[in-house]
Amino acid sequence: MSRQWGLRADAYPYAEEDRELLAAWADVEPDPEVLAVVLWALTEQDVGHPRLGSIGLRYAGHPDPGVRVRAVDCLGRSDGPSMAAEYEALRLLAGDPDDAVRYEAALSLLGAQQDVDAMYGVIRDLVRDPGSPLRLAAAERLGESGDRTADATDLLLSLLDADDTLTRMLGAYGLALRDHPDTPWAYAKAEELGPFHPSDHRGNNGLWDWEKRNRPAGPTAPDGGVVAAQGDGAQPPG
Repeated sequence: MSRQWGLRADAYPYAEEDRELLAAWADVEPDPEVLAVVLWALTEQDVGHPRLGSIGLRYAGHPDPGVRVRAVDCLGRSDGPSMAAEYEALRLLAGDPDDAVRYEAALSLLGAQQDVDAMYGVIRDLVRDPGSPLRLAAAERLGESGDRTADATDLLLSLLDADDTLTRMLGAYGLALRDHPDTPWAYAKAEELGPFHPSDHRGNNGLWDWEKRNRPAGPTAPDGGVVAAQGDGAQPPG
């Protein structure tokens, strides 16, 4: 399927021409806003352009962060023979001053299983920063990640002091996935600010799944799990 057109790849006969046009356009476009869109379109093609890596390397140091974010996409989708230069550029971008660039570079390297511990550190630092526009996205990634460090657990616990239900829920869900013993208390605290969205499985089934794994007597009903947990004497962590 073509990601751009929603058709079978062979149902749109101009895909290769589109890729060549976009790659040539990326070479000469001076406007950063337009260039970022061109790079985005290039990486949305169902088949990557053979020059994706070199285009990403060219724009990895661009002064506009919107272009650097798209350069990350180009580098991550490259299928060069060694990828050494692309990975090195992504490592540098994972230390970029712009939060979005740093976040996307870290995700790209994590997806490639490169520098995993260091990239988890990048994600944790974004969660740690209450002023980061990527904090919520990073919290979601952290909660569902394979990061089982004590620092990750402490950060998930700290999310339970947030001023909104969603952030608190992400903390509780991350703890549930780690089978943390304070999960019932965390879900109770998350719902103090209001109910979870009815279609969000993390809020409505997270505690239920934790109970199935951790309570020999069996779980309570999903819609009453938090109440039952409180009734069982769940207490804030000491």
